[in-house]
Amino acid sequence: MKTMNHVEANRSKIQAPNQGPYSSFSKEYQSLVLRYREMLLGKGISVRAFSRGGLNRFLGYSFSEQEMYVSQLRDYYQICKLGELAGLDIVNDTKSMMEFTARHLNFSVPDEFISKIASQDIVEVFNYDNIQLYRNMNFFKISDYTVDDFFGTSWDKLYERAQSVTDKLIFKVGEATRKGQCIPFDIDPHYMREYATENRKIVKVNLKFVAPLMRYGKPVAWAASSSAEVYIPKTTNEAEKLKFFRSDAMS
Repeated sequence: MKTMNHVEANRSKIQAPNQGPYSSFSKEYQSLVLRYREMLLGKGISVRAFSRGGLNRFLGYSFSEQEMYVSQLRDYYQICKLGELAGLDIVNDTKSMMEFTARHLNFSVPDEFISKIASQDIVEVFNYDNIQLYRNMNFFKISDYTVDDFFGTSWDKLYERAQSVTDKLIFKVGEATRKGQCIPFDIDPHYMREYATENRKIVKVNLKFVAPLMRYGKPVAWAASSSAEVYIPKTTNEAEKLKFFRSDAMS
């Protein structure tokens, strides 16, 4: 006679309907990753779809996590595709894409924030649950991450940077939200290092402006602009000065 433990052990070996390699979630996720990569390539931005592990990371997620990542990528791809169909230059017209994204998400964005965006800026949108809703394509110009790395990983696990910078960033987001207006970050340029790529590329980042995004008069998200460039240490000693990445990094 089979014991309850034996039955439960067998149940644990059975995959949930959407966790196998041929699940609807994994097939849609793979399709979206490939379609977004084709969109980037069509805009002259060279990027890989997957790293060596392919779908392994995605398949290791729970049912609810798979659903979340697919939903986020689906929504993001739709914003870019609709912007393209509307005749926007979705890579270089950074201001118009931010305005389009805000309208699509039913957010109002301060005019001052839009006016201060430069074409090469990286522009990001987050809700207050720390979920990234949008990041423009300029990010992929300076990154070694694959499309899957970016969309299949929590955004705060992509880079290492000094915790002191992160603390200041969080404070400024709160300040902008309380004031209900666009404000400068007033944070010195700093270095960030890719956490999970082979070369662990370093970028020098200048956080520029942050603003709350409103819906029906209430703040529901926030947007940030920054400029970034790849940083290549000229000497070993110069690189050694950046050891603070390990001791004072985002967890």
